[in-house]
Amino acid sequence: MGTARASLDSVRAQLEYTVIRSPVDGVVIERTVEVGEMVAPGGFTSQQSTGALVRIADPTSLEVEADINESFIARIQLGQPATIKVDAVPDHEYHGTLRQIVPTADRQRAVVQVKVTIDDRDARLVPDMSCSVTFLQEGVDETVLQADPKILVAAEAIANDGGGDYVLLLREGRLERLAIELGLEQDGNQFEVLSGLRGGEVVVRSPTPELTPGLRVREAS
Repeated sequence: MGTARASLDSVRAQLEYTVIRSPVDGVVIERTVEVGEMVAPGGFTSQQSTGALVRIADPTSLEVEADINESFIARIQLGQPATIKVDAVPDHEYHGTLRQIVPTADRQRAVVQVKVTIDDRDARLVPDMSCSVTFLQEGVDETVLQADPKILVAAEAIANDGGGDYVLLLREGRLERLAIELGLEQDGNQFEVLSGLRGGEVVVRSPTPELTPGLRVREAS
């Protein structure tokens, strides 16, 4: 009876060797051996030098690894919020937090690797996807960054002759009257321009009655 039990235990032990168990839960993303191949610990058969049979990824632990120019490292800090744009999901923006700044630099590329957790990951994210990360300064409203840029003009540059608001625009060495539509006041001494200006034009900062449309002038240095 004892001999039979010992034989049974031996067979069960050998059977256990045929089952490969992962130490973590996850999804198999790569298999380095095929069915029927002989495998052994340490990779001394047809396995790769690492001895790995499969690669397993844990979807719940996905994070972003990003390379930051070493000259910018002083501008970021642990816990800093970030937005993540994934090339494969162009219609969505993910949010994360800077978890780690790896304490070593790539001297050839002059970069330092950082790791960013993904706070709102979903099933569309898989390992090895390409993405870009934008770090946000503390107190910055993300909705402001996503808003369309505004065109602002100094309050003292705005004139009104009864026909509406306008500015004197310098174009090809002459003054030109340009009607504008104003929006809300910004910061006490500027107004948003809803129409008329496209941005980048040169306007007279303090119009006077002597400055009339068509007058030839030049920009002060």
